[in-house]
Amino acid sequence: MAKKPVKRADRVEVIYSEDRWRMLHELRQKTMDIMMPLEKSNLACITHGSIARGDVSETSDIDVFVFDPSSSFAIESTLERAGITVNRRFLVQATPSYAAKGYIELDQGVSYLFR
Repeated sequence: MAKKPVKRADRVEVIYSEDRWRMLHELRQKTMDIMMPLEKSNLACITHGSIARGDVSETSDIDVFVFDPSSSFAIESTLERAGITVNRRFLVQATPSYAAKGYIELDQGVSYLFR
């Protein structure tokens, strides 16, 4: 006999401590400091993951997705003009194979994804 599906709550109340709210605010501010130079250079971007959801923890990183960049050089030069140092970059094979993804890492816990 089949089991009935489990009904999930439509709404969940989450209560954060003051430290957690402070951490969320600091991470979102750092995200904005990084995204604003990109947006000013017409590199549309969004944040995703725990920063966007608001469920940050001590191990949360900052994930920014850059839509349709002309090149990784455009992203890197924009960041460097804003005084943000790029530590490393690497390519990741995506599926399908013609849609390679790239990551630009600024510091530990801050990365950019572009396609």
